[in-house]
Amino acid sequence: LSIPAGTFSGTGGIIDSGSTALTLPEAAYTPLREAVIQSVDGKAQRLSQEEINQLAGGDVSSVLNLCYNVSASDTTTLQSVFPTLAIVMDGANLDLPPQNYLWLFDNLVCFCVYDSNSVVGQPITIIGDVAMRNKLVVYDRGARKIGFQALSCRNA
Repeated sequence: LSIPAGTFSGTGGIIDSGSTALTLPEAAYTPLREAVIQSVDGKAQRLSQEEINQLAGGDVSSVLNLCYNVSASDTTTLQSVFPTLAIVMDGANLDLPPQNYLWLFDNLVCFCVYDSNSVVGQPITIIGDVAMRNKLVVYDRGARKIGFQALSCRNA
């Protein structure tokens, strides 16, 4: 993606299982969102904001604003429709299959990545619990490192 150099420099980041979504600085969020839209275009029906609000029973545009009519229970379909994302950090890579950046409902999936400037008022990266689904997260505070390992939580 075309993300300007320095987008993540000096802004810090948080790995936070108490936060739900993945939030990124606007300079990373916008090209990521557009890349997902382009990748999914023609593979799944994108819902209008009016349709999303109707399904939710009210105005949810600040939270759910990019949704598709796709079965959330079929991971093979999800993976054929939506791209796998990767967050590359100094010393650690976090691969995100679709179920790690989408809200999963019955026959509806919604983008669960937000512009941190809009959400928290500053350009910061927060990796929330959706991005950590089926991941073993290892914190080495002494060495100031973090690691991620794929793990099926059904078997844990």
